[in-house]
Amino acid sequence: MSEHNDTRSSARKNFRCNALVLLNKAPSLQGRTMDLGSSGISVVIPEQLAPGQVCMIAFETLLQNRKFKLQQRAKVVYAICGSAGFRTGFQFIDLAPDNTRIIADLFALLL
Repeated sequence: MSEHNDTRSSARKNFRCNALVLLNKAPSLQGRTMDLGSSGISVVIPEQLAPGQVCMIAFETLLQNRKFKLQQRAKVVYAICGSAGFRTGFQFIDLAPDNTRIIADLFALLL
């Protein structure tokens, strides 16, 4: 198992839902989110991505009868191999104002 330095610039909360990692000129990867913060997200995916690789993260979830949908560019910060796949840390790139609001609303509802 690889180790990484945790360079998060924001607090994270546990957050589980299905996610899609959209790659340039490659098939998209189905994954499952692990945690979420204002600067990034962690997703378990079946393939290892290289640090610095840019992609699009997309998810849709229902929390306390509210539907949340997000699609945001991000870059890979780390990928750790585990039994369920590669836990991959993504840092958001140029977070769109609407996505900032969505993440803040989600964050307020998460335990």
